[in-house]
Amino acid sequence: MSAAAKPRRKAEEIRASLIDAAGELFAAHGYDGVSVRDIGAAAGVQASVIIRYFGSKEELFRQVLTTSRPDDFEPEVLPHLPQRICQALIDPPPTDSFRRRSRVHQIAVRSLGSPEARQMIAADLDERYIQALAHILPGKDALARAGVIVSLVMGVRMMREIVQAPALGDQQREDLKPLLEGILAGLTRPPAP
Repeated sequence: MSAAAKPRRKAEEIRASLIDAAGELFAAHGYDGVSVRDIGAAAGVQASVIIRYFGSKEELFRQVLTTSRPDDFEPEVLPHLPQRICQALIDPPPTDSFRRRSRVHQIAVRSLGSPEARQMIAADLDERYIQALAHILPGKDALARAGVIVSLVMGVRMMREIVQAPALGDQQREDLKPLLEGILAGLTRPPAP
């Protein structure tokens, strides 16, 4: 391994550890409840390292949000989208991707009290989820329907994962699946003229 590759790898490891530490802290305490010093301490580095790698707490927060990757919104997925979304909400796979989405969802819910964080969350959801979904939905109201779909997903996840509402719990799984699939199927089709 060349000498140039070693520092680069170390830099990538530091960057990843900062994103991971920040994600855990933001999920537990929200955006306003976490300082650059807290993140540095959790990652075992000085706060100045965060500024060197990310420039600001805000940019680090944006990077944490992007650790949750949306499914590919390609036109060929559209016929199966209601089932895929429902599966992810009701019977989520125990994957790293799901865990990252769950953590980012917790971060969003716990950070909504911050106007600054709320703005970053809204921009991230719009760019990476709503706009991407609207791109494959048919009809002139695709953007509005994409927004409703993302809102529905966020609400159901919050009620299941954070609030743990009995009406949306695992005991209701068989009732929830057809109900959610029906709602989502209606939202993925343009309204009748």
